[in-house]
Formats: sequence, C-alpha cells, structure tokens
Amino acid sequence: MVDAIEFGAFIKSRREELGLSIHELSGASGISVSYLSRVERGLRDIPNPAYLRKLAIGLETDYERLMQAAGFLDRAQEDTGKLATRDLKKMLAQQEVMFDGVPLTEEDRAMVQGVLTKLFLEAKQMNKRKPGPRKMDESP
Repeated sequence: MVDAIEFGAFIKSRREELGLSIHELSGASGISVSYLSRVERGLRDIPNPAYLRKLAIGLETDYERLMQAAGFLDRAQEDTGKLATRDLKKMLAQQEVMFDGVPLTEEDRAMVQGVLTKLFLEAKQMNKRKPGPRKMDESP
C-alpha cells in the first residue's frame, strides 16, 4: 500500500518535472496551495479520486497514472497499461471498496450487490429473447 509520504513525493516530483511552482499547479488544478503543500509533504492522507482527477489535469498526467501512484489500482494494471479484469462480486466483498472516493459500508456493498445482481439477471433474460418480425403497422 502506498503511504502519504511516498505519494506526496511522486506529486512533487511530477510538478517539478513540468517546471511548475506550487502556485501554478494550484491554479491549473483548482486545488488550494496549502492543501497541495501538505499533500507533497505527506502531511495529508492520499487524496480521494475526485481530487486526483483535478491533480491529473494540473499535472498533465493520466488520471489512471495518479490512481496507480495513490494505490487505488493494482500494480498489474500499471505494468500492462490497462485495467485488469475483475469479478465485481468478489470486489464488493473486499473490505475497502469506495464509490467516488467514499468508502462503502458493509450495508452499502450488500445493497450495491443486490441491485447489480438484479440488473444482471434482467439483462440475461432480455438477451435470451429474440426480437420477432415486426408487423407492418408497428413503428419503432
């Protein structure tokens, strides 16, 4: 797991690589200078995905690259350059699952799994039905 100090060093290194001051990064990303400074020094937790999206814009970096650097994506995904295939049901059973940067409770995960299961089963049923020929008076 990536810690805040390691992630902060990554952000600072990328900012310096681009020749940006922390004030310029703040202007480009819409994130305050004080927040960015604390992130770079490892004094803040790793930002949530919404902040990472803003940082990606300011750092002219792929969002996925920041998600990897922050530890939200697996190293295998980093090596292949694409997202690994995952079983969503198994992923929901894990302890740390987030939606839009907010951790899901056990109850949330069960609810999401129930909704997705229902949608999945309905979609399977719909795919089994073959559309029949249309009558001349039927319109699309």
